[in-house]
Amino acid sequence: MLVNNAGIITRGNILETTDEHWERTFDINLTSIFYTCRKAIGHMKGHGGGAIVNVSSCWGLYPGLGHAAYCTSRAAVASFSKCLGRDHAHDGIRVNAICPNEVNTPMIRTGFERRGFIPDTAIAELNKTVPLGRIAEPEDIADVVFFLCSDAARYIAGTAVEVNGAKPVYRGHPMTTRLAGKIAIITGGGRGIGAGITQRFVEEGAIVAIVQRNAPPEPMLNEHAIYVKADLSSSQEISSAVQAVVERLGGLDILVNNAGIMFEKTVDEMTEADWDQMMDINLKAPFLLTKAAMPHLRKSGRGSIVNIGSIEGLASNPGHPAYSASKAGIHGFTAAVAVDHGHEGIRCNAIAPGWINSDLSEVYIDSMADSARVRKELLAMHPVGRLGEPRDVGNLAVWLASDESAFVTGLVSVMDGGRTKKLPLPIS
Repeated sequence: MLVNNAGIITRGNILETTDEHWERTFDINLTSIFYTCRKAIGHMKGHGGGAIVNVSSCWGLYPGLGHAAYCTSRAAVASFSKCLGRDHAHDGIRVNAICPNEVNTPMIRTGFERRGFIPDTAIAELNKTVPLGRIAEPEDIADVVFFLCSDAARYIAGTAVEVNGAKPVYRGHPMTTRLAGKIAIITGGGRGIGAGITQRFVEEGAIVAIVQRNAPPEPMLNEHAIYVKADLSSSQEISSAVQAVVERLGGLDILVNNAGIMFEKTVDEMTEADWDQMMDINLKAPFLLTKAAMPHLRKSGRGSIVNIGSIEGLASNPGHPAYSASKAGIHGFTAAVAVDHGHEGIRCNAIAPGWINSDLSEVYIDSMADSARVRKELLAMHPVGRLGEPRDVGNLAVWLASDESAFVTGLVSVMDGGRTKKLPLPIS
């Protein structure tokens, strides 16, 4: 593992930045990372892989005033990390960046003193700008670094994770008791991605209520997992299901909006009823579930909502206008809930999975005339060299639901094995 954390901050716009300041900022913030990564990757390739985390900054993504060299260097670190993630995933080497905002460190306090501010007063004012009510502590950043270095993040490569308490993954494997005593609703938790999330939640000590129309496989149900029947197209049944869970289990700490549908129809082929069905299940149901759960999550004091979006909320496959629209809506809904309810101790994040293996995906591939070719081409689309598994999504959902991600909210975390980071090239 390699963590590139060292860096300096230099102030000044481009007219105030000397050649010396520019070069020193880039030497420490970027060039040193280039040299350490190059050396480390050479060793990692000979030892079966590894993990690299480069510390960038939210100011590299959303520049602040008067920090031309610093913001530029940090933006370069984020882009550099994405490039390395794409180039070396096939070597078993995962490279990611994290982008913190203000962190409560001696350096930031010294900076306030030099500018004539009282550090505690200045930090109190900063806290008011963060929906979660405070700026980050070093431990918040360390938790994210620990996760990205662990095997639990094995399907995350070439990404820059924003850690700023408003927008924008985890710890070791096997992971145990991180959700001990927590009560969770997982819609569609009986199959596919939902089953992977349910399995991981139970392993981490949560009590899970699987809410869906059809009963899950009997072996899934035990003292740690119950089934509550509900038609998620019915607002009345959604409300009744949430109330039934609270009454049977004694409260609610976590809501996972996972259930969804998909069909392939262009706008020309789709009826109004088709559109309404997609929106009712994929977008309206999460809204109604969140609304019904909100009083109980508020009472919990540390409520967490995890919405399952999709990379198709960021782009689209052919014939998926309704599905893509519904998932883009989920991503926007996630941000809005995070901003509105962070001050109440309720966090809301989303996972945007790519191709995840399931019974349905296997049937889909097997239906192709040349299924072997399709499988080969699918693998070639993913820099990590494999397709996702439901447990991959479950691992990330555990972290987002746990207190370890206490400073993460509003995040839409792409989990696609680097697929959307890989630019297509012509095939000779």
